[in-house]
Amino acid sequence: MYGNNTPTSSNQNMTTDTSNFSNHHPAVLGLIKVYEEALSGDTKMKTHLEGMVNRVERGSFIEGIDNIEKTIGFLKDVLPTAVTYNANEINEQWPGCGMDGCTYYKAIIPEGVKAYIGITRIADISTQNLTEVKIRRSQHDITLADKTTAAAPEFLYGASVEYTEKEYDSTNEMWAIVGPHGNYGDVLYTWYPGPLTTVYRDIRDIKFDSSNGPITLGYLLDNLDYGQVVEGLTVTFHEGHYYLNYNESSIAAPLLPGVAAKTNWKHYTSR
Repeated sequence: MYGNNTPTSSNQNMTTDTSNFSNHHPAVLGLIKVYEEALSGDTKMKTHLEGMVNRVERGSFIEGIDNIEKTIGFLKDVLPTAVTYNANEINEQWPGCGMDGCTYYKAIIPEGVKAYIGITRIADISTQNLTEVKIRRSQHDITLADKTTAAAPEFLYGASVEYTEKEYDSTNEMWAIVGPHGNYGDVLYTWYPGPLTTVYRDIRDIKFDSSNGPITLGYLLDNLDYGQVVEGLTVTFHEGHYYLNYNESSIAAPLLPGVAAKTNWKHYTSR
């Protein structure tokens, strides 16, 4: 349905006509706003747009949706029947997944559309296998942070794999999240097929002990190239809770069980 056109890996030169979308779903309008700002030369929005449009190998994705036209068309088709939640309603049903000021939309993916889950929740990994969870500097930084673009962490689990249908779980569930971004107003934060996952807005500020005194996760990430793994950072389970530890630090940061770790990740050292 959505994958019959020739794939387009880059969106920089596309000139999609967005003039007729004024009455469409808020998430579609939020994506169009990101797209228009990217076209105007906003580098943060260009990076943010690329992460939402070209999703293969970056997490969960829908086969054939790989450019802005297909993404807008798909969201325009499926979101009118989505269920809407505010942040409080989200946190009541999915603790730790709701961000203040955001609106959440849960939709059903149409039959025949191939949608795949490229993540697993920390809580769904056996405690014996938590040692396999790694944290690296994400390919994309925190592009919508209300401060200078900052290095973002990315949780990983399992082997690096090539894409085949058998290596992913399929899904008919998807989410879109819309929230405020300064003078831009509401923009599309993200959308993806699969279950809702926990979000940490201040995860860079987590502090650990070190031989030189307390350091933050942000400091560890800022000193890495894109794709490099943070050495000494591990996930553990103790007395019913998950923790993020750095070199067996006495200060262990708690993690909510809904944290998502990519399972279809690949090795890379640059953008």
